[in-house]
Amino acid sequence: SIILFPYIYHTDTMRWSTVLFTGMFCFTFMTYTRILRGSSLSISRYQLIIKYLIYAYTIVLIIQQICVLTEIPIFNVSNYNSLNPWKLNSLTSEPSHSAVYISVLMYSFIITRESQLKQNYNLIKHFSHDALIWFCFLWTMLTMISGTAYVYLFIFSLKFISRKKIISSLILVFLIFIILSKFNINPLNRAIDTTFAVAKFDTKEIIKIDRNAAYRIVPSLVAFKTIDLGTIDGWFGKGVDYMKYDLINQIP
Repeated sequence: SIILFPYIYHTDTMRWSTVLFTGMFCFTFMTYTRILRGSSLSISRYQLIIKYLIYAYTIVLIIQQICVLTEIPIFNVSNYNSLNPWKLNSLTSEPSHSAVYISVLMYSFIITRESQLKQNYNLIKHFSHDALIWFCFLWTMLTMISGTAYVYLFIFSLKFISRKKIISSLILVFLIFIILSKFNINPLNRAIDTTFAVAKFDTKEIIKIDRNAAYRIVPSLVAFKTIDLGTIDGWFGKGVDYMKYDLINQIP
């Protein structure tokens, strides 16, 4: 579908390099899964890799924070704004990317621990055993000063909500975030406001609140609101780069 539909319906915008790169990504992923299934990688070894990666993100972030504190050139810095000096990227190109990767890594760690324990991960019971990895995870997520980090931290926390107590747990999580918002943490407040704007499908409000988040969220909302299943384009897309150029009309 990725190869044929753009070529058939939008030949004028077809770009083979883009399509073939996407195909390479898919084949690489399939190759990886086949190799992984046939490998001797154990859960404990996999966990060790995850731990080392999270430790690396945390160590680099702390080094960057020390650099900011001592006013020396910041190590491995990228997309830095001196007006927001504590918003630091760690090992990726920007803080929001680090937040996503660390969240996925920590989630992987938790579900593999559950596989070892043969039971659901209990924060009260098992936290002390994994204290260091939890410290690194929370330190990085809370101090990189990224709105995305707070959003993913909320999503991650849903993992620990039991089905029996889902309503009370959700209320507790929301109360925690409301209390934190009173401390006037700008990225957190921005993330909360953006979440409410997304829930209302208010693209103009999202753009007004957080331009960076808007570039990630608004295109999908616009596509969802403008989809027309009564047309060919509604089923098979509008060609390569359509949303890229249409963004000019959606985000000033």
